[in-house]
Amino acid sequence: MAEAKDLGEIIEASYTFIDHNRSHIPYGKGITDQLAYDYSNRYKLPLRIAVSAFKYLEGLNMTKADYQDKYILDAGSGLGDFKRALKGMGVKAEVVNLDDAKTWGIYNTDVVGKVEALPFADNSFDVAVLNYVFPFVIDETIDPSYAANQLRELIRVTKKGGIIRYRPLRMFDPQVREGSQRVMIEVTKRALEALAEIYQQNPDMKVQITRAIGDDNTYDEILEIVK
Repeated sequence: MAEAKDLGEIIEASYTFIDHNRSHIPYGKGITDQLAYDYSNRYKLPLRIAVSAFKYLEGLNMTKADYQDKYILDAGSGLGDFKRALKGMGVKAEVVNLDDAKTWGIYNTDVVGKVEALPFADNSFDVAVLNYVFPFVIDETIDPSYAANQLRELIRVTKKGGIIRYRPLRMFDPQVREGSQRVMIEVTKRALEALAEIYQQNPDMKVQITRAIGDDNTYDEILEIVK
């Protein structure tokens, strides 16, 4: 992974691009759904689970080997499809699903909590991933430091040498609500400041920003860290 002396250098110098050959995929579906057909056919997964497989593998620039035999935190696990996807693909790993029970219900959640204040000891996990975790209401009432706090917590609970994936790094409002973009710009700014601070305090940490394809032919920035 690329190393850099400061955040500006990280962002300027370490972009890589992940793309996919889509010529064999049925026309007319969303890109994520299209690519998920490959996983569904290859591993005999239900399509919804296959979508999660794609999002947590190619969508985070990860491989099955990166997850094999690891103790993994899925921070903001939603319906818990990632854990099901790994099992369906034959990956042996222990996944802890953390989410807010008010959102998804306890039946899919191993641990109830918020990513901004993780209820785990330091250096607990081999891998920690956060994949599209947004507040449901984005306005002036949200804490603009929430993404910065998420980053700090994910790094704290990951073991030395462990892998962290955070997507997307550049925050935006998934619902594109009027007036919310200004709020999300501040959220992104504070997240980047936190990343720079953490990096300076941990000179051995490796940081890279990559791009991966998302829905509707768009690309997202992914923060990749080896602690």
